[in-house]
Formats: sequence, C-alpha cells, structure tokens
Amino acid sequence: MGTTMSVRWAAIEDLQRRITRCKPGSDEEKTTEHAISLCLSETRDDAEPQHLVRNALRNGAHVLARGRVRERNALRRYASTHLRVVGTSDGQDAIDLKLSGEPSSIDGNDFCTLAIQRASTLGPFGPRFVQRLLAGDTVAEASKAVNISRASGYRAIRRLRALLCDVRNLADAG
Repeated sequence: MGTTMSVRWAAIEDLQRRITRCKPGSDEEKTTEHAISLCLSETRDDAEPQHLVRNALRNGAHVLARGRVRERNALRRYASTHLRVVGTSDGQDAIDLKLSGEPSSIDGNDFCTLAIQRASTLGPFGPRFVQRLLAGDTVAEASKAVNISRASGYRAIRRLRALLCDVRNLADAG
C-alpha cells in the first residue's frame, strides 16, 4: 500500500521548510532536494510524515555519499592518464581528453596529430570525434556531435587509449 497524498504533501512541506534554512550549495541542501524527489515517489510506504521525512533524508544522504565515492574512484582510476574526469548530475563520469601545457611527443610526432591519425581506425566518426575531444568537448558533447551514443564514445576512447599506449610502448622500446 502506498503512502497517502496527505502524508506525502506534509512530508514535502516539512522538507521545503528545511531547505529554506539550508545554505545554498551545501550538502544539507543537496540531501534535502533529493529527499523531496524521493517523497514524490508513489512507492514509499510510510504512514507518518515524520517517518517519511526521516527515511527520505537518510536515503538522500546515502545517495550523496555514494556519488562522492564514485567520483573519488574515477579520479583515482584516471589520475595517471591524459584524461580529466568530471562528475555529472546523473552520476556518470564524463571523461575528457586533456592535454598538458606542452604537447607530448612520441617519436617526433605531435600527440594531437597522432591521436587524430589513429582515430581513423575507430570508424568513420573517429577523426571528427577526437578533434571535438581535443577542442575541449566532453565525451557526451563530442558523441552527440558525431551522432554516436555516449557509450560508443567511451568505447572509442578506450580503443584510442590502447592504440596510443601501444605506440608509446614501441617508441620507448626502440
């Protein structure tokens, strides 16, 4: 049995009062905003407004904490590469190809030129996709610009990274 509308609206009213007292951009505000979204769900089964508020705030805090853990793990995972990790509102990692101030050179070739050359092996979208990334677009923006899915964009970056690492390993061995 779902929560009645009067209980749900009483809980939302309480959360709205709480959010007006929160500092803008604070964790408390983010948690309370998420709790409001949770209270709007018809699948919540709390009979009393205070129980609904408490449970929604607890769940909202867990969501915020999990997002932070995901962001830390992504930063740790990509810290040693030429990638920049940006957290998005949907919890996904947006990974941009990020070049340092002085371009890396592998066997006398500019990194950007080499990346664009190797991108032709990704498919017909490859060179345009990599050019968009090198211009500063996120994976989502570059993928949309070349009419591929975000998941295909991430797969293309993994393949490109493997290709560039193979070239770098050959240059180091030679």
